[in-house]
Amino acid sequence: MSLATLNMLTSMMWDGAELDGGERTGKEFRQMVNEVVEPLGNPNISDLFPVLARFDIQGVEHKMKRLSL
Repeated sequence: MSLATLNMLTSMMWDGAELDGGERTGKEFRQMVNEVVEPLGNPNISDLFPVLARFDIQGVEHKMKRLSL
């Protein structure tokens, strides 16, 4: 269902005549969204043990900072 919604949104936003390469842009957008959503769905040990959050054992904070730039 989320894939269908994403396809609909990207087709509405980028398949217009004024944008060249709309299909390519839609694929890039989907890839970017997947990169951001994936770490959010993974379990994080720091959620169970807040004391370990400052060590960023799994590198979650580093990945999210990299994606936010």
